[in-house]
Amino acid sequence: MRWAKLLLCGALALSLVGCGFRREGRVGVGVRRTPASPFVTGASPAAADVVEQLVTPDGRTRRFIVHVPSPRPSGQLPLVLLFHGGDGTAAGMERIAHFDAVADEHGILAVYPEGYQKSWNDGAGNAPAELAGVDDVAFVSALLDRLESDFPVDVGRVAAGGLSNGGLFSELLGCRLAGRLAVIEPVAAPLPAAGAPNCRPARPVSVLAIHGTDDPLVLYQGGQGRGFGGGAVVLSAQDSIAEWAR
Repeated sequence: MRWAKLLLCGALALSLVGCGFRREGRVGVGVRRTPASPFVTGASPAAADVVEQLVTPDGRTRRFIVHVPSPRPSGQLPLVLLFHGGDGTAAGMERIAHFDAVADEHGILAVYPEGYQKSWNDGAGNAPAELAGVDDVAFVSALLDRLESDFPVDVGRVAAGGLSNGGLFSELLGCRLAGRLAVIEPVAAPLPAAGAPNCRPARPVSVLAIHGTDDPLVLYQGGQGRGFGGGAVVLSAQDSIAEWAR
């Protein structure tokens, strides 16, 4: 999965630092042929980062890690939210994504939210967060409010990227919070079959989907996957891209 992580880092940076994708709603796909590897869950936040908490509208206390770019540039900051995979953690995502260095180079505020019981309610029907009725879309909306209050966020350059369960969740955010996102970048995460018919973004959102043809957990050709929470039923990678283009 190393190449997928590197592609995610570079693409997120380019999509935010470059010209305005939000107006055009571009859709792209990257293909990797390396087999999926186990998620890295054990890690600690980087020493310079801040671990913060937020009480969501449903009364849950949620945790997130903030990496402020160093040196901190003047003016508004693009924002990238990076969502860990199932059975992962915010600190683990920070470790395997290697995005902090990209954020420092390009002056991006990088934020790593933590899921409920190491999962996100992605609408696929199998994650612990969904089974518990956790409203993660409301969490992200409240998180954006908080970040925009605490930092000079450029609201026209906000991206959401994620891996596997976190990638599926980034697609749900593209469906539900398109008004606040310029880009979504799901890795190893085609659209969930259960949620695809109800995806109606308020406006075009740019999409970069990265998926491996040899991924044994979330299948490139779609169907019933394996892994955390029993695996999600997803569209094929190509059908998912066609849906976003439509």
